[in-house]
Amino acid sequence: MEDPIPVRTLDNATPYPGVSYNDGLIALVEHSCELYPRQAVRVEAIVLTLCTSGKASLHLNGTPYEAKAGDLIVCTPNTIVEGTEADADFDACGIVLARTYAEQLTVMSGSNWDARLFIERHPVFALNEEEASLFRQYYNLLHTKLTRPRRKHHRELAHALLTAFLYDFYDTTERFAQFQPPLYTSGERLFKAFADLVTNTYPRPRNVSWYADRLNVTPKYLSTVVKEHSGEPASTFIQRYIVSDITYQLRRTTKSIKEIAIELDFPNLSFFGKYVRHHFGCSPKQFRRDAQEK
Repeated sequence: MEDPIPVRTLDNATPYPGVSYNDGLIALVEHSCELYPRQAVRVEAIVLTLCTSGKASLHLNGTPYEAKAGDLIVCTPNTIVEGTEADADFDACGIVLARTYAEQLTVMSGSNWDARLFIERHPVFALNEEEASLFRQYYNLLHTKLTRPRRKHHRELAHALLTAFLYDFYDTTERFAQFQPPLYTSGERLFKAFADLVTNTYPRPRNVSWYADRLNVTPKYLSTVVKEHSGEPASTFIQRYIVSDITYQLRRTTKSIKEIAIELDFPNLSFFGKYVRHHFGCSPKQFRRDAQEK
């Protein structure tokens, strides 16, 4: 059986030239092409990379992207990164936040799910000169503060700087799309908790009841709240991510159909085949064959 895609976190990242700081919660990478390997890895962190020169191509969750100088690449937790190819003159700098640490930052814990979903679907931002310069200024200031000998308020300073940086980043995204501010109602909080659970769980359970149990609500109430905030029932929201997982596995891996069914926690190969036929209109084998011919 083909090995599952390895998971890269700040705790298990292999040291390499260019990493100027890594305390397991925050990492700064001066030459960050190594953050985006050719072999597939599942990134369990938030990675923001500013391309400073040259060009690079890569796949994020199976979708191809290109980035050039001035572009910002954003990877959210559970992103599968692979197939990176960079020009000889490609260079970049990156800020990496462990998922557990990012959730402690006010701007991340209270962020609008619409904005997060937009970033997930549009991970490459073409920054203007002022925005790119601001990113670099934050990077340089963080580097100065984090790499000097520790002082009494070392962690508090880093926390404040990252909070300011993330607020600036979210303001930048508003140039690309308009988002409604979060309401912070009980329904909003429940929807956010549900969305976080779906996006951060792998393999993703297919039953709404699994998520409802962990959120201490009934499946019916959860579906009502999810539809109110996303426009679709909880089951459809979940299915969208499962379909994306299946699409990636069939298109971008050489695993057998049986291995994929096992990895995605389907009870048997027959059930997996029926699920794929229902959502894709063909068998897993046919979908893979059609994808390879394109």
